[in-house]
Amino acid sequence: MKAAYRDSRVSVSKEIKSTIIELIKKEQDTQKKKKHPANWYRDEVAKTLNLKDENNPSLRSYEEAIRKLKKKLVEPNPLDQRWTLGACSAYSQFFPPDSLSLLMDYKKYFLTIRHAIWIVRLRYLVAEKYPQKEAPFWISSAYARAERFSQMVEKKAFDTTELDKTFFTESKSLQLAVLESWGLQVQKEIQAGLESSLFKSWNVLEKTQEGKE
Repeated sequence: MKAAYRDSRVSVSKEIKSTIIELIKKEQDTQKKKKHPANWYRDEVAKTLNLKDENNPSLRSYEEAIRKLKKKLVEPNPLDQRWTLGACSAYSQFFPPDSLSLLMDYKKYFLTIRHAIWIVRLRYLVAEKYPQKEAPFWISSAYARAERFSQMVEKKAFDTTELDKTFFTESKSLQLAVLESWGLQVQKEIQAGLESSLFKSWNVLEKTQEGKE
């Protein structure tokens, strides 16, 4: 279906932006790196989210959203650079001395500054609930990825309500199931060399939660 260049009262929602980002990432991952037109994105989003045409933003809105999101994807963010001990100098407020040994345990992985900040921030809370040695790395990666994603699609403060509920306030059995699923996802990405890829946390977390409801 060809979309008209019409004025649209339907805004490009967070859910639509999230889907566009996933489509952009798939486009970038293909060997031929084919660039799809905006109407392809519009059609694919409609299929993914089951949107009727009247509930789908205009082609012009998609073109603007795609342009902005692609620009954000290539904009360098200091927090998404690799973490080293040297980063503790520039970001000393986030890295107390007693956190460094924990972070060094994860140097075998690709660890960004943002991810390291979340490991330190959550280390005691995670330790109270999860005995697994890799748990701080796995859980904090979900927060770091979601934060980066949130900054790309929203201007308001990062809301962690769903992550908090999933990892820390749900039943013990659900927490362990989510941790296992998310940990496997992180390991697969590390093995595939996709440590700095866009966030895929929501699909993993939501599917796990749906399976337990």
